[in-house]
Amino acid sequence: GIPIVITNRGLAGGKYISSMSDDKEAGRMQGEYMAKNLPQGAKIVYLEGETGHTGSMARWEGFKEACLDKRPDVQLLTRAVANWSTADAIKDMTLWLKLFPQIDGVVAGNDGMAVGAVQALKDANRLNGCLVSGVDATADALKLIQAGEMSQTVKQDAAGQADGLFTLIDSCLKGKVPTENITVPFTSITKENIAQFAK
Repeated sequence: GIPIVITNRGLAGGKYISSMSDDKEAGRMQGEYMAKNLPQGAKIVYLEGETGHTGSMARWEGFKEACLDKRPDVQLLTRAVANWSTADAIKDMTLWLKLFPQIDGVVAGNDGMAVGAVQALKDANRLNGCLVSGVDATADALKLIQAGEMSQTVKQDAAGQADGLFTLIDSCLKGKVPTENITVPFTSITKENIAQFAK
């Protein structure tokens, strides 16, 4: 009889209510941006979060559907699990930059990995003309977008998720267990709208 309220990570079964964002939407926003902005015949790489993480898998699926399935000319060179880690992303990107003479885009499941990719691209003097996309709208990512060194981040609204969580819990405490989950939308941030989000 005790309600379970979750946020940020899904559960594999059981009865609960949630205040969450749909990770597939974040991937779809990345895919739409890349599909619109990559040149014809582009070659890209993908950095994913930890293996088996529902959010990581959903972001990949959303990206694949919105970009790779709609732009058959775009070639995915490789993808790797970089565990949401900047250090792992730097290691993977450094290797890929040695293996692949052409990389036109990097899509990362979070900003930490995207920031690592930007660092590796800069170190190899290959950032110019390469689109880099992440998720979370971290301060580092917003600075890189302002500087023109990163192309996109997708803001996960943590405050919105927390507000939703408190709404659900408050309702439970008042004796009315909600039956509807709260879905908090993502927002795509690029150079066009960075001024609204940069501090």
